[in-house]
Amino acid sequence: MKLLLIEDNNLFADRLRLLFSNGYYVDLASTAEEGLILARDEQYSVIVLDIEISGTNGIDVCKTLRKQNIETPILILASRSKIEQQIEALYCGADDFILKSTSDIELCARVDVLMRRRERQYNGAQVAVNDLIVDTHKREVARHGRVIILRRKEFDILEYLIVNKNRPVSRAMIFDHVWERDKINTNNTVDVHIKNLRDKIDKPFEDSMIITAYGIGYMLDLKSD
Repeated sequence: MKLLLIEDNNLFADRLRLLFSNGYYVDLASTAEEGLILARDEQYSVIVLDIEISGTNGIDVCKTLRKQNIETPILILASRSKIEQQIEALYCGADDFILKSTSDIELCARVDVLMRRRERQYNGAQVAVNDLIVDTHKREVARHGRVIILRRKEFDILEYLIVNKNRPVSRAMIFDHVWERDKINTNNTVDVHIKNLRDKIDKPFEDSMIITAYGIGYMLDLKSD
């Protein structure tokens, strides 16, 4: 799981990065521009955003993320509490608002709640994408009513592509999500598993769903979804 921290206070950012590192890979952006680029190009479980990021306003950053159809949960940090500011943040697309003075235990709990809420959006008993039916509880897959047997990694990759449907994901993003942290990513690890997945999901059927996003990686293409 990956967390994006958009924070320009180096000391506070280092403390938060250490705090979250037990459960997440943490990427740090020290400017709004860098944060927007990372949020667009990577897939995160949660975004933690300072409302007082230098050069702009965290609420404006939040608005931009939502306009770009980035649905990642956003927790906004503030140095002081203003009810008008909290209301504006929530209305512009933030999922939570918390003071920087809040205890580490509560801050971690708030982030974990947002992460679990995000997972529940895609972890219903069944997910239907076009003619593909995926049961995330039983880990069963069918297309056009035909049962498809997938290996564990193949299913995990398919599930990740579904979460990011119509959005290209890089090989590194797929590897970070599917494989354990201490595994070594060889050049063709993801490609081999994608080929096997295509042989089962696409090859027997008329329409291909898993496409190559040239220069980036792969994408589940659901134009008619």
